[in-house]
Amino acid sequence: MDGTRPLIFSWQIQAKEMGKISENEWVQGMATLKSVLVSSVIVAHADQPSASFFTRIGSIPSLSLAMEELDDLLFSGKKSKATGKEYDRTTYNTYASNPKAAFQKLYMYSFNLVKPEYVRLFTWM
Repeated sequence: MDGTRPLIFSWQIQAKEMGKISENEWVQGMATLKSVLVSSVIVAHADQPSASFFTRIGSIPSLSLAMEELDDLLFSGKKSKATGKEYDRTTYNTYASNPKAAFQKLYMYSFNLVKPEYVRLFTWM
């Protein structure tokens, strides 16, 4: 949980809490990232061991590459020259067309993510 990539990942899946990802956030986030390298996995709910569902989980290498490319774009201004099919770069290309706007979205997400903590800190003082 060090550096900017966990924050970028949380933003991409619209996690409501830093460091915690709900099943719904994961599934919708992976659909948004449209990872090409996916596999069907049977996952059992911890509270209902007999119940299972199929979910599509992006591969770790393609997910890592997507976060690396967004990190480079938003914080270093470097656009990806990759053309491989590791993942669908539709979302990335949208951000690359206007990196400033993408950074502003990340910033607002980050601000809203920590805002409750910020408010609690100053109401306590």
